[in-house]
Amino acid sequence: IHIVKWAFQDEYDTAYILSADSDISPAVSMCRDIFPDKWYCFLFPYNKFSITNQDVATKIRKIKKSHLEKHILPYECKIWDERVRSPYKKPPSEDEG
Repeated sequence: IHIVKWAFQDEYDTAYILSADSDISPAVSMCRDIFPDKWYCFLFPYNKFSITNQDVATKIRKIKKSHLEKHILPYECKIWDERVRSPYKKPPSEDEG
């Protein structure tokens, strides 16, 4: 796993891991044993959590629905001269626009 390789190469002081998958926990645990000054912050995706990852993390954060809602594109936008519509939002009503 790259997190171990990068720890040995001193590529980071703090690793931010966006995952609730507990398969990475043994690697993080090993890195914490060998490099106690490095930090491991788990960012748990919306509606996901891992007690195993929490136990090996230096810090945890949860991505909330409100975090995601702040970064949703509008229903329709222009990207590289092309109109793109969101598949996740209903078109605005005629009263709104």
